[in-house]
Amino acid sequence: MSLDQPSSKVAPADALKNKGNTFFKSGNVAEASKCYAKAEKLCPTNPVYPSNLSAALFEEGDYLACIMAIDRWWKLCRPADFEENPLGPSLDSRLALRLSGRLIKALCHGVRSGVVSQQCIHDLGVTITELQRVVSLAEEVKPSGDWDRIAGEPGDWDENIAEARARLSALPIFRKTAKPILEYFTIGQDPLMSLVDDWGPEHETPLKVESMSAEEISKLSFLLGGVGDARHVYSTLVGVHRAHKKLDKKRQAAFRVHITLLDIHPAALARDLCMLLLLDQLVDTSPENSVTRAEILATLFYTFAGVVMPGYCFSRLERVMEDLRIFLKGDGPEIPSWIHVDSAAAVKITSKLDFWATVPQEYTAERALNEHTVTSPAEVLDFVKSPDISPEYRAGAQSRIDTARQEVMDVINQMNSTQLRASGLAPPPQNASAEEKRECAARRESIISHMVEIDLNNDGNMMVERFWYEKVKAFVPPPELWSRHSGMEHFKGRPSPEIFSRVRNHINKTWKPNSTLFDPNFPPNFKLNPFEAPGYIDLFNHRFGINSTTADDKPDAPCFSNFVDLFDKVSEALTSLKSQVKLEFLCGELTQELSKMRLGGDHTRPADFPRAYQRGHLSNVPDYTHGTLNAIIYALPIVHSVSSNCFLNTGIWANDEEFIHTYTLLKSADVPKYLGCEFISQEAMQGLVILRKQDLPLPLVKLASRPELITWLTRVLLYTVLPSSAQQGRFRARLPNNLVAFVSLLLHLRGVGYPGHWLSEFLQAVLSGRLVTDIAPYTDKWPIPVSDIKRRVPTRAVRLDPWTAELESIIATALQGIPFHIPLPDDFAAHHTDIGTFEAAVEASSPWMGFMMGTMVNPMPVEDPVVCLLLYKPCGLSADELLAKLPLVLNGAKSPESGTLCILTSQEVVAVPVIRWRLSKARVARMREEGWVMVAYRTDVELSFTAPVSANKWTEV
Repeated sequence: MSLDQPSSKVAPADALKNKGNTFFKSGNVAEASKCYAKAEKLCPTNPVYPSNLSAALFEEGDYLACIMAIDRWWKLCRPADFEENPLGPSLDSRLALRLSGRLIKALCHGVRSGVVSQQCIHDLGVTITELQRVVSLAEEVKPSGDWDRIAGEPGDWDENIAEARARLSALPIFRKTAKPILEYFTIGQDPLMSLVDDWGPEHETPLKVESMSAEEISKLSFLLGGVGDARHVYSTLVGVHRAHKKLDKKRQAAFRVHITLLDIHPAALARDLCMLLLLDQLVDTSPENSVTRAEILATLFYTFAGVVMPGYCFSRLERVMEDLRIFLKGDGPEIPSWIHVDSAAAVKITSKLDFWATVPQEYTAERALNEHTVTSPAEVLDFVKSPDISPEYRAGAQSRIDTARQEVMDVINQMNSTQLRASGLAPPPQNASAEEKRECAARRESIISHMVEIDLNNDGNMMVERFWYEKVKAFVPPPELWSRHSGMEHFKGRPSPEIFSRVRNHINKTWKPNSTLFDPNFPPNFKLNPFEAPGYIDLFNHRFGINSTTADDKPDAPCFSNFVDLFDKVSEALTSLKSQVKLEFLCGELTQELSKMRLGGDHTRPADFPRAYQRGHLSNVPDYTHGTLNAIIYALPIVHSVSSNCFLNTGIWANDEEFIHTYTLLKSADVPKYLGCEFISQEAMQGLVILRKQDLPLPLVKLASRPELITWLTRVLLYTVLPSSAQQGRFRARLPNNLVAFVSLLLHLRGVGYPGHWLSEFLQAVLSGRLVTDIAPYTDKWPIPVSDIKRRVPTRAVRLDPWTAELESIIATALQGIPFHIPLPDDFAAHHTDIGTFEAAVEASSPWMGFMMGTMVNPMPVEDPVVCLLLYKPCGLSADELLAKLPLVLNGAKSPESGTLCILTSQEVVAVPVIRWRLSKARVARMREEGWVMVAYRTDVELSFTAPVSANKWTEV
């Protein structure tokens, strides 16, 4: 080696090295790297500097740069007689062993993360081979063989990574429900937003389309997850068209927009498709043909917002459904080119269309309206009395009611005596009896309460129609079609009870139920506030200046008029942008589909469809999908900014901070440094949580420290394997993530910027039973208070062996796609072909099974994702007795002994009598030899609901 250096540079280089050493010891490895790199630049022939630099770069997780630094060190330190005497006196053998080990680790992590290519390995072949030889000759070091296994993997490494990540994206992310039933939410509950312009009325943040490049303008893309009734699609189309009109001709020609409509329930997508095909009819109908346009618009309106619809609307909707069914089954007629239905979604959507074709045989309009309960703001007033909501939320809701009441009282206090008498609010005469005073006070309070309801509901110009609707339970059709309806001409007058009876009788006989509100798994839910959707549409119309009426106007069909104002603009947008817009329909669970897009598993989507979006909105989805944590892990990697709201369980949270903490186990202020994103808004209870991705990876100095990260990961892991449960009631939290989601979290963290070896060494501790912690699972009811972050127990080694079989299955499936190296235990499967899918036929374990499955009176919630599988070697204890011992096992209890229990948090199918899961083939073979059995159980009650099934009856599928 050569140490000849210009004397003028030796001292400065040495000073930089010493400064780097100080940074390194303090944990600031990024600054240490900078110092060592500068020192090497000053004195490139001194091997100390690349040696030190390689250590700092390794700790940063910059494995390729670390490898190159070691290569430079070796070229300086390699003995001249290496071939004859590789461990000769000129070589610092201890340092050589240390750097050789570092090289092997950096190579393993670098290949797995995709930064070290096969060409790079070829170019560094001599250095790698020679340093491996150094290690092989050292008696005190036993080569692991990990690098040889990785280097010997056949095929193209990039392709192997892509295929492995695609396999990971196909694994179920959530625990299953006791019954595979989807809830169908028909009509949305949130204000309309145009993703080009805002996140709704409270968050106006327009995209600067006019300043985008031609390439950017040709790739506009938006994601609507939990798309539901597609209201945000329509409003976004209006915004897109408005943005398009502001561009010059050249940029207008380049303009392209893709909107992905994603929902787990095929009925929602089927309904949206019907709406869009009706819109296409509207686009193709001449304005001069006013009656046909009115009929199409009426069909759109009643399909979107009505419980029942006129017979002529139903006939038009039937024809659209039939055309759609024929198309989806592979036979003409063609649907518009601006609509794309994913092939995997088509089969599911068709099944809903087939079901809807049978609804008229079972339901009449009269039956639907008899079951239709018209809710109103009075329901909101009663909401604050619910025992299921938190005191903090109750106080906030009551405050809003009090504010509305005060606004009403301010109006009343300004009335003169004539106005008070006309409104029924005049005080009783002085000589009134006590009974008369009570009656007057009751009447006054009733009127005031009704005024408060109106204020809360924001009825605008729809107050008259609300009164009409309460009598006939149907919206007023467009005036162009009143001649087809008995009694409608009296709408704007003062209809008598006889008129209302005639109208209701006409509706019962000639109208039809809105079949798109029906689902085969649940009776239709006709308890709704029918004016909520028209009210939000009216609000959007006013915000965007597209309303044709004001609050003082009294249109002939107020709700319909509000609807027409919006859909005329949607029709204009489609007319103008038909060839420049694409609406894609995807059916699947949100996080699963986003995982496929991110990891390359979305094989049914065209290659030119977007895998990255400018903006997205998740409507009521995080309530079901592990909230903020999964929005960050699964949505943000492919959506630059994403919003979400909370409707399912709004009332249970003490505050927004508790919402975010329950799902992430972090304080909101700490989310950016752990998960690599930032909040634009965190108003979970009364608004939106809006997240924006940061430029990743982040420098290590901006991330959580290694001890902080390990503590948090331990908490996430333990809360996943031994989850708590929700309060029973109308509002409750759902935390469905299983161990697949935990592994996906590790992948995300590598992308955030955490060094791969941090994550690898944590996972090694888990797999080898060496995890020592003072964290314990949360055992109280969800939500999880923020104060839980500080909860600690005495430090102990935790037992995680019951869950390692599932980790083995996940890791083997995706090993080459995990962006860091995992040294596996000797008995672990190491290839995806080592994992099998197994199935068993199960039976009820006891009369309690109906209670557990949600089929008895007061059942457990059937839709909650709480199912796990217990596989065990019979030991004299029942399945339920073993389940009761799980907390003790995790805390280190030696009984039941290691290797006799296996918990699976993820399953392929739970549809009793069939259960299907994935596991190592070799492990299942051992289980069969040892007579193991399997039961399914619910984590919320820690009880099994199926009888044990012997391993000899498990079949590989």
